[in-house]
Amino acid sequence: MTTQASANRLIARAAQKDWRPFGIDIGRLSRAALTGGVCGALQLALLDLLIATHRDPAAANTLAFLASAQLNFAMSARFIWGDRRSETGGLRRLAGQWVAFHGSVLAAAGVNFLAFQAARTIMAPLPAAALGIASTALLNFAVQDRLVFSQGARS
Repeated sequence: MTTQASANRLIARAAQKDWRPFGIDIGRLSRAALTGGVCGALQLALLDLLIATHRDPAAANTLAFLASAQLNFAMSARFIWGDRRSETGGLRRLAGQWVAFHGSVLAAAGVNFLAFQAARTIMAPLPAAALGIASTALLNFAVQDRLVFSQGARS
């Protein structure tokens, strides 16, 4: 089999709805990427606005990150993981997910902040923040999939 044929076969498999490398739903991963893009853009826009008003870049990045996390939770609960909602549990379940989500955000914030601070030594605040966002993307997806919005957590 030629390299081209192998590549075409791999692309054809990737296009199939039920193909799940490493157990990951490609549609869900795509929705997560879109959500991350929207929330990342919000974070960068808020960061730029806060820096323009003469805020400390580290403090501005923290505020922008926390604001973005609220939108991220709302989009995650409905758009990415909405099919895992349960008819039982209601507000209590949602509150538990919000707490778990923000626990994971706290861990991700540490990674984000360290990446931002390290990158800021060699680049401007906005690209450094983008690097921080990217450094937490897969971590967030895995934690949300396995813990925060897991199917096993249905009540």
